[in-house]
Amino acid sequence: MINRTTWNAKAWKPALAEVAVIAPLPERQPGEKPSRVWEPSPENGFHVLRHTYASVMRSR
Repeated sequence: MINRTTWNAKAWKPALAEVAVIAPLPERQPGEKPSRVWEPSPENGFHVLRHTYASVMRSR
């Protein structure tokens, strides 16, 4: 089992940023603390993906 926060920050949000659905993380300046704060995107969140999957499976 994986923690949803970890999965969201390290897998889901980077994937959305890679396909330009959300903005990528800003570039860090040298010496700046790393931050994994993504822009909010409730319309593209994992919960929506879950419901989309359920809808597709139901229509089969």
